Amino acid sequence: MSEASNDHSSVVLHQLREHVSDGVPAATSTLPHDLYMAILSEFGSIFDARRAAGLPANVPPRRRWSRETIIAELRRLDGRGVLIRYRDLNLAGHSGLLGAARALFGSLARARQQAGIRVTRRTERRAKAWDEQRVIAEINALRAAGKALASSKVDPRLQCAARRYFGTFGDAIEAAGVDYGDVRLNAPSCSVDELLDRLRALAAEQPAMTASALEDHAIAPMLRWRFPTVAAAVRKAGIRDWPRRERRPMASAEETLAAIRARGAQHRSLARTVVVREQRSLVRAAVRHYGTWREAVAAADHATRRTTSLPTE
Repeated sequence: MSEASNDHSSVVLHQLREHVSDGVPAATSTLPHDLYMAILSEFGSIFDARRAAGLPANVPPRRRWSRETIIAELRRLDGRGVLIRYRDLNLAGHSGLLGAARALFGSLARARQQAGIRVTRRTERRAKAWDEQRVIAEINALRAAGKALASSKVDPRLQCAARRYFGTFGDAIEAAGVDYGDVRLNAPSCSVDELLDRLRALAAEQPAMTASALEDHAIAPMLRWRFPTVAAAVRKAGIRDWPRRERRPMASAEETLAAIRARGAQHRSLARTVVVREQRSLVRAAVRHYGTWREAVAAADHATRRTTSLPTE
């Protein structure tokens, strides 16, 4: 099997593991069509894919629901930080619970009311949907108002929409006719060669420097501006066996939520693909303690729901 095929199989298995609730894999009928077709293509059957993912091959028989068990389950999920809304429950793999709530209460809203759970209405429903034109319009409005356009200063929703429609926030800024180098807070003034020379000098001066210390060093923002990652800059400089790698214990559940909240407070993206690239260990800890990255973000958001809302896309 080729390396590309292995990578694709790993992605499919990871997506399958995200459709797990309390250790029970989602029923085939509830899986997204594209994921199910990818499973058949890569593994031949849902049963073989579940085994490869380390999941039970068979889904337990459908649960018998009553009004009392529905209320108890809604309260349990609310206590775990799951937002008791149709989309959030469906994404978390609780389609059976949703169907039972509609059948026995008439709607999820009535079941939620009987469970004594209050959910703040999403302001996004009353707002205009994001698209490429709105992203550019928002950027131009900020520029006209004389406000900062650095990614760390703008609304996280604008950041996420910019990445969704343009690939990177910088590309969205450029599409709006603005030189991103003029607005980025940490844009370096020196050339790539000068940066690499400074990095080589740093490696010679501090051979025992750790990877985390390098990430926090003043040169790191400039490296990230010129290269995809700090590690990519180190490779480009031809430096071997530096910086020193540290083996850290996995963060606890509380430390994981604190790190997620810290990213939100710093207006850093909480999109899973971005966090994997920047803090892979945080995503691993989130999956270990909460099952999926989305569940961990929901738990962090639940803990701070009264003061802020963390972006997930």
